[in-house]
Amino acid sequence: MNGEKYLEIISQPMDKLMKEQIKKELERLQEDADYSQKGHFAAASIFGYVHFALGIIASILSFIAVSIILIDPTKLKAVAFLSLFAGILTVISTFVNPDKRKKEHLKAGNLYLSLRNDARIFNNTKLDQLEDAKASEHLDKLNKERNQLNCDMPQIPGWAFRKARKNIEDGQLEYKTDKN
Repeated sequence: MNGEKYLEIISQPMDKLMKEQIKKELERLQEDADYSQKGHFAAASIFGYVHFALGIIASILSFIAVSIILIDPTKLKAVAFLSLFAGILTVISTFVNPDKRKKEHLKAGNLYLSLRNDARIFNNTKLDQLEDAKASEHLDKLNKERNQLNCDMPQIPGWAFRKARKNIEDGQLEYKTDKN
């Protein structure tokens, strides 16, 4: 059985084999970009919620502390506790900087999405029209772009990657046209 498969492969024209390898590499690149973009979008979403929650809670605590002082200036311990807690939340927000992280992950997700789309469109509409050398050059260009993104973009947190994997396995990347 394996010998028959080998003979089938070596009897194919060389350009067909090369195109199949390029096609497989494009699919791998697309899959990498899928997981990366979904992971970055998941991280951006959570960091956005954290930024919002920390800011709202700190503001509410500060408002309550001021209200207590205005209503009953003798309740200094309660005001001190609320002010301390609001300050701690502000410090956490400053050091974690969830708004900046959200923006970084959102940008990274969009760049990986763009790379994925470029690879998909090239694979599905242009690959078969090009000579092997040109197709290989375009694959190299896309691969360099992926490698540069991997170096430049923030690391995807483990929890965000797991969420991305679950979303992909649940079919969130499929287009309606591909389901038919």
